[in-house]
Amino acid sequence: MLMFILGHTITITFIGCTLSSKMSALLKREATGDLLVVCKASGDKLRLQILGIPRNESFGVTELCQVFNVAQPNMTHHLKILASAGLVQTRKEGTSVFYRRALTADADPFSGLKQKLYDTVDLEPVTTAVTLGVSRVHRQRAQRSQSFFARHADQISENQDLIAPIESYLPTLCEWLEELPRSSSVIEIGPGESPLLSRLADQFKRVTAMDHSISMLQKARARLNTTCSRRVRFLEADISDFDGPMVELIVLNMVLHHLSSPSMFFQDAARQLKPGGTLLIADLSPHKQDWARETCGDQWLGFDPVDLTHWSEDAGFTPEKQSFLGLNNGFQIQLRQFRYSPTLS
Repeated sequence: MLMFILGHTITITFIGCTLSSKMSALLKREATGDLLVVCKASGDKLRLQILGIPRNESFGVTELCQVFNVAQPNMTHHLKILASAGLVQTRKEGTSVFYRRALTADADPFSGLKQKLYDTVDLEPVTTAVTLGVSRVHRQRAQRSQSFFARHADQISENQDLIAPIESYLPTLCEWLEELPRSSSVIEIGPGESPLLSRLADQFKRVTAMDHSISMLQKARARLNTTCSRRVRFLEADISDFDGPMVELIVLNMVLHHLSSPSMFFQDAARQLKPGGTLLIADLSPHKQDWARETCGDQWLGFDPVDLTHWSEDAGFTPEKQSFLGLNNGFQIQLRQFRYSPTLS
């Protein structure tokens, strides 16, 4: 049987039986009901505005209330309607729940309709108030991270080792780095006290160590020997507003889960990389260890590899390599390498 709904064809096959007219009518009513749910969810100004904020972003209910200046019960009501229509999906971060625009799936009979809705919403200009609200949320997240590192700079290395000792994945990173041209200019974001910065300074011609925390930069500098230190530029900055020379390699080692907007990082990295440049990321796979927030200042409890792929491709990257390393403490490291390959217009 073929069902046609707003240009979408649904094929239903039954083996060894014929659909009764009663069953056909039931299936049609269910499909029509689902369609009404989607249409109802998109038929409200605020709900369309929620769908219109940056498509790869995740926000908590309280953050969305702040962005749109809406009371929490009202916001919760609207999110429930959007979720029931499959237009937003939730992401659990320990005891916190974040909402984001749902990805369309081939198995969804309304995927084409939803994608057209998303595309149309993206053409609408975001109001100044919403833009400022989103920026305020990002700023608050960044301030929490900066405050944590300022208070706990002396414990960061020790606490990080509780989750992902670098010795468990550094050999693989070094193998990947060996394949890159030694003439490459490099930015490592958030180097901390890991030995990776020294490794980069040994191999590459020009290295910039970037961090928004001056105390963490001081610790990174103290770890280097004199020879390596001469080849490293230490820069107190954030890549989101950095406007320096483009480079061939950006390295992010256990930093992405501290950033206020991981998806936007890929856009920022694309601005700083030369075409053909490499983005190398080491971070955690999803986990449920909420204590990492308090102990290590983590804003996000790991990442689904599908999300990293989606965010990277949206920013003009091509995924090249990946490796997943399970640790004895239950955490899993994911190593990802991306090539910046923007489409020529």
